[in-house]
Amino acid sequence: MSPTSPPERNAATVAMPLMLKRATLLKLLGIGRTLSIELHTPGHPNFDPAFPKPLRLTINGPAFFAGDELTAWIEHLKQMRDAAAAANDDKFDLPQ
Repeated sequence: MSPTSPPERNAATVAMPLMLKRATLLKLLGIGRTLSIELHTPGHPNFDPAFPKPLRLTINGPAFFAGDELTAWIEHLKQMRDAAAAANDDKFDLPQ
């Protein structure tokens, strides 16, 4: 293998999902901590069961979120937006 060639892949190569800390997730989405908690709280008007659930590596450790779950949630929102647009429902329209 030459120094400029890519490394060889083998069966031991595993794709790891991106793990995001809560602060990074909030910054990426442009939302606050309160809204992120409301998205997890059943019975709250902002509750969304599709929103990614936090993961903890240890009992008292920080919360992490799986990047692939965040991507799936965003795709879910896009599908809802497109379905609403197809039904002429202006619930997801941005104010002019």
